[in-house]
Amino acid sequence: MPTKPRIEYLDLAKGICIFLVALFHATAYFSVQMPIAHVFRSIRLPLYFFLSGCFFKPYNGFFDFLKRKTNKLLIPFAFWFLLISIFVVYLYNLLGIHTIYSTPVGPLHDLVTLYKEEDFFNIPIWFLLCLFEINILFYFIHLISYKLSKRYQTPVICILSLLLGIVYVILHNHEIDLPFFIDSALSDLPYFAFGYVCFRHTTILTPNRVDKYIPILLIVLVLFIYFLALKTPISSKDRVDIQDFFCHYLSGFAGASFIILRTKWIKYLPVIRWWGRYSIIILILHGPIYHHFVHIARHLHIMPDQPWIALLIILSLTMLCCSAAIPICKRFFPHVTAQKDLIPIQSPPNNSSIK
Repeated sequence: MPTKPRIEYLDLAKGICIFLVALFHATAYFSVQMPIAHVFRSIRLPLYFFLSGCFFKPYNGFFDFLKRKTNKLLIPFAFWFLLISIFVVYLYNLLGIHTIYSTPVGPLHDLVTLYKEEDFFNIPIWFLLCLFEINILFYFIHLISYKLSKRYQTPVICILSLLLGIVYVILHNHEIDLPFFIDSALSDLPYFAFGYVCFRHTTILTPNRVDKYIPILLIVLVLFIYFLALKTPISSKDRVDIQDFFCHYLSGFAGASFIILRTKWIKYLPVIRWWGRYSIIILILHGPIYHHFVHIARHLHIMPDQPWIALLIILSLTMLCCSAAIPICKRFFPHVTAQKDLIPIQSPPNNSSIK
């Protein structure tokens, strides 16, 4: 069965998103502050969840859906979590190689910190587990909304998704932490729902006559984000009020819309589009690669005095290595990088243009 052609500017949007993720982790490691960091924060993860929601399908029932999401998200997460936490850490400790991965606690430390939602080795892959949970939550939201009202299914989806966002705020304000990034899943679910609704009920993702106004819309959106986005992340606030809640989501919706319209306007940047097509591979690998470059540079005492210069050099090397690793992963590790299914799927294959 022939597959539908990919929407190139959506791959471009994913490429921009994964680059912003890698850039954020680089700035966090060097403890440098990005200019207008609150604007980038309103774009980075909201966009990724938005794009994931665009191509949600219930497939042939829950168990078929569960197998597909396990193949694409849970198996890559589990494999790379265990590979770094157990194999790499124990191998380095056994060989007496002291790096940021060396720890006397070993994999038990990672399992505990994963439960507590704290830092663990290769922290960027938290997104895969969180997205898996969001897909499961949204599956039941989609099912419940269909059962409640076929005619008003979309408003019900929006209401239920925002209610789960409110549940996150209530838990946060009462200092109740849920394990395994379930808190983040509740918080980011509205972005996923926004992508689902936009894909089915608007023309933002397809060429249309409004596209001639994109330059004006981009200016309006970036001003909207700049003045509305919270300067402090919602997860870092001691208490989130109703104003914070709406500013958080409205700025995130605007950030995702900004990149979608921007990539429709640009249309084609080959390398970044390629990053977007294989963004899961870059997500999985950029953390360990980046940290090893930092360790080598510090060990050889070649780290520049200016942190931004060091950051840009190591970030460039990391993205270069990730790019080189993409064909290797496709060839030798397709089942643990979401390129092929490990669990057999009996139902018709997914023909969506973005997985």
